[in-house]
Amino acid sequence: GTMEGAHSHQTRRDHVLGTLRTVAAVGASVTFTPFSAFAADPITTKEIDNVGSMLQRAGRPKPLKVPRRDLNLKFAVLLMRSSYIVLDELDCVAMDQFQRDFFLIRQAEFGNYLNLLGPGLVKQGDLTNPYYFDLISFAQHVAIHREVTQDPPMVFIEEQPVEQGEGKPPRVNTVVVKRDPSITNDKLVPEHGRRVGSLILDGLEETFGDSAAAIPKIEPNSRPSADVFVGAVKQMVNLFLINGFAFGANVSVVGGGSTKSGTANSDGFQISIELDSPATLWGGRVLQHEQPDLDNNYVRKVTEEMARRAGYKVEASSMKSVGKMQQTVLTLV
Repeated sequence: GTMEGAHSHQTRRDHVLGTLRTVAAVGASVTFTPFSAFAADPITTKEIDNVGSMLQRAGRPKPLKVPRRDLNLKFAVLLMRSSYIVLDELDCVAMDQFQRDFFLIRQAEFGNYLNLLGPGLVKQGDLTNPYYFDLISFAQHVAIHREVTQDPPMVFIEEQPVEQGEGKPPRVNTVVVKRDPSITNDKLVPEHGRRVGSLILDGLEETFGDSAAAIPKIEPNSRPSADVFVGAVKQMVNLFLINGFAFGANVSVVGGGSTKSGTANSDGFQISIELDSPATLWGGRVLQHEQPDLDNNYVRKVTEEMARRAGYKVEASSMKSVGKMQQTVLTLV
């Protein structure tokens, strides 16, 4: 929360990162502090039964048993952590409540998902396993959507664990958290997506920025030609592939756009990104159907952030899934 400036964000972020590092080291599922440390039940069993029954909805696609690549652990943690950190920074829900809600939603979703896929495919707790990642990323976004859309408070109480050193249980500090008043409730959904794209892009640049695999530099607000911009997006998508996010990808200009050198023409252009068997194949499709305003289309979020930094406006975006392919189309002006 914002407690006398950024200090508490830093400590919370350090705590989360510290916990995530531990989690990554043992390859366990991304749970944070023990749930017993927190008070009242924020999600009711009645509601969880609804989450469970949600799975029975007619028209929800079954997860496909298609081969998919294992994810790089550090990259999988970057994706999950970015969504979590941004929710924390937006100060719209007590994070102890979010962790609890996420845990319960995940539990409610898990059994049915396992039954649909059958034995052997899902390695529970292993973020590098695409079947597990698909479910956990989906459940995280269902939980985040719930927190940011159900009339979140501007001021609330949060219980923050404070590490007490080796072998001692963490102490819990109760803190009053006040949201930045300029981030009104209607801004939470778009702001979450924007900041997640920014954090993932920064993470990719931090990891690959000095290597041969770096995303080509585009001067801020330079509005390069469609070709130049697509070249940078191709390399960004390539980094997703290097990290095991999908089997293959095709990035192209599908409409408008000047192919001549120089800046983009005034009509703008459309860019298509096709992913073959991505890690979010099932969850991405279900989220698009059930809560399209807050999905886990990470590649789109990063592309939109690259577009904003390059000086374009993102006018429209859409996603469609056919079989094991997922296609995102963005209109940039």
